[in-house]
Amino acid sequence: MAQNIISLNFTDADLTTIDEGLALLEQKLAPLTGLSPDVRRGLVNRDYMDVMLWGGTG
Repeated sequence: MAQNIISLNFTDADLTTIDEGLALLEQKLAPLTGLSPDVRRGLVNRDYMDVMLWGGTG
C-alpha cells in the first residue's frame, strides 16, 4: 500500500502572513453572511452575477 507523507514547516512569519490573509478574506466576505433569509432564498432562483453586480434581491 502506497503512502503519501507530507511534511509542512511554517515559520512564524509564514503563520503571520497566513493569518493576515485569512483576516482579509473574512473582512471582504463578511457582507455575504449578513444576507436576509428572503435574499438567500431569492439567490437560488436568480442569476448569481445579477444579484452580486446589480444588487438584485430575488
